[in-house]
Amino acid sequence: MIPDYKKNNLVNLVNSIISGFGGKTSHPHFKYLAKEIKQSTNVILLVIDGMGSDVIEKIGKTNFFLRNKVQNLTSVYPPTTTAAITTIFTGLSPKEHGLLAWTMYFKEVDEDVMILPYKTTEGKTPRKKILPKMISIFNKIKAEKHIIMPQKMLQSPYNHSFIKSAQQWKYRNFNGMLTKIKDAIKSSSKKKYVYAYWPKYDLTCHQFGKESKDAKEHLKKLNLALEKFVKKIRGTNTLLLITADHGFITSGKKRTVELSQHATIRECLSRPVTGEPRSAFCYVYPEKRQLFEKYVKHKLSKYCQLYKSKDLVKKGFFGEGKAHPHLLDRLGDYVLITKENYIFTDTMKHFFKGHHAGLSKEEMTIPLIKVKL
Repeated sequence: MIPDYKKNNLVNLVNSIISGFGGKTSHPHFKYLAKEIKQSTNVILLVIDGMGSDVIEKIGKTNFFLRNKVQNLTSVYPPTTTAAITTIFTGLSPKEHGLLAWTMYFKEVDEDVMILPYKTTEGKTPRKKILPKMISIFNKIKAEKHIIMPQKMLQSPYNHSFIKSAQQWKYRNFNGMLTKIKDAIKSSSKKKYVYAYWPKYDLTCHQFGKESKDAKEHLKKLNLALEKFVKKIRGTNTLLLITADHGFITSGKKRTVELSQHATIRECLSRPVTGEPRSAFCYVYPEKRQLFEKYVKHKLSKYCQLYKSKDLVKKGFFGEGKAHPHLLDRLGDYVLITKENYIFTDTMKHFFKGHHAGLSKEEMTIPLIKVKL
């Protein structure tokens, strides 16, 4: 499921927000939504990490999420928190912002870096500053800006680079987050943009799988809390928008392929594989590329589709706009996108049941939920 960045995409949602607040957009947007935003005193964007469209259909036909869903969106590719949240913070496509996966090779510092926690794969701070120099949505819109996150996330270098111009609110649990949202919209009579982020559903799906009792109960609690919350802020001329960064598939140890067990792959790689278990970024010696392609097509084709990175960019997988100068450096020479619910790993020491970053409908489809209050 290749995202269409011209319509029904997360990029279009963010640009609708920018347009509704009088900012300059760089991609198509939803005119109906921009109009509603313009007419609202308060606009809340709540991102529930990992809440794909499929899961909200499984907690009852009359639930808050399903009742207020106006359409499905596609996430960006790859459907990861890194790529999607950077799009939410900027309105740019992954092609433009260049932050794609949990682990990426940053040529400018010659290190593999996990950009969200801002650590190298060895657990150290990068040797040089590599945080993005991009204009944040908080600098593009004309309104009061508020951001609501767990304290540790507010303090992270990645988040701080985008949110430093907004008033920041911290919380400990979901009800605490909703209380902070209410406090933010009632803090003044001025027009406001309130961004709130909930990470724990994603963590639950990673650990136990989206079909687990833990994940279903978690989502039901969010559903009930939001039902109560909207009653408390009704009449405030608030537009509540809820979406996600990606959905999930559930995998298993029998669907896991350890790349380190394939001697020919090890022989071909010029540096460690980066990216995600569902989208592996591979750096291959020039003289070994023919061997690499042949081996993947003959030995790994059951598990993945092989793409040259530059071809994925040309085909629009990462969106439109001017390519980030380090985009291909961070993608490597090839991307292995896994099929069905297979995953790649270099080790079985840290196994998760839930995964994302592939092209399945479950991973790519996210809801747009809208409530006028």
